Amino acid sequence: MTSNDRLQRAIEDVVETGFVGVTLHVREGQHTWSGSAGLAELGGTDRPPLDGHVRIGSNTKTFTAALVLQLVAEGGLGLDDPAADHLPALGLDGRITVRMLLQHTSGLFNFTGEVLPDGTLVPGTPAPYGPRARAWVDDRFGRHQPEDLVRQALANPARFEPGTDWSYSNTNYVLLRLLIEHVTGNPLTEELRRRILGPLGLTGTSIPDGSPDLPEPHPHAYYRLDDQAIDITRHDPSWISTGGDMISTTRDLAVFVSALLDGRLLPYELVA
Repeated sequence: MTSNDRLQRAIEDVVETGFVGVTLHVREGQHTWSGSAGLAELGGTDRPPLDGHVRIGSNTKTFTAALVLQLVAEGGLGLDDPAADHLPALGLDGRITVRMLLQHTSGLFNFTGEVLPDGTLVPGTPAPYGPRARAWVDDRFGRHQPEDLVRQALANPARFEPGTDWSYSNTNYVLLRLLIEHVTGNPLTEELRRRILGPLGLTGTSIPDGSPDLPEPHPHAYYRLDDQAIDITRHDPSWISTGGDMISTTRDLAVFVSALLDGRLLPYELVA
């Protein structure tokens, strides 16, 4: 069995655990391999397209962080700048720094909800996971503004004093979007195209900015609710602004990660 055969077998094994479809792109030196398994759509017969467009979830945060670190390298931002110095209207704790936002050590409440150490659930903006999934499915075309997501988070107590602990919070990356736009004076989408997508030729990557559609070709996405598979391919992704709203392809993601690690996007001292 060749290495390509083993890769194909591996993604077929994933499908056998219950996934509708899987795509994989591998780069090793000059060698690349792409494969897919399963179905592009329930009820159909086609496999997922090899370079189909998909919502990349929290991989979005890596693009956002790269943009922030480019601004740090240029001197427009400092890692230890208080975020409140750049975004005074939000009333942020003055001890929260850009570094803390990047590293999830700000202590800010996660606007999509939190589970406290004692097991108490504090709800937030509905998300397609957890106890408010049904509400998200019912209102998945609802529009959310980044500032409103931040204000919702700030209406809740902080999880801990800034810089003293770690807790994953989507709020951090919405704030980083606002920081990028404040420092550059441009929309995030424009900076992303100018700094990363254009130079790397990532033609399959975008921020939909509220559009519910995926470019063709694309597989379908589903959410299982009460034993029913609901097609959620189309939805407004603004509920997870800059923390999980981007669209890309497996090929583009491989190119981006390679560029990030080999110093084409950032000075080596900022790649850690």
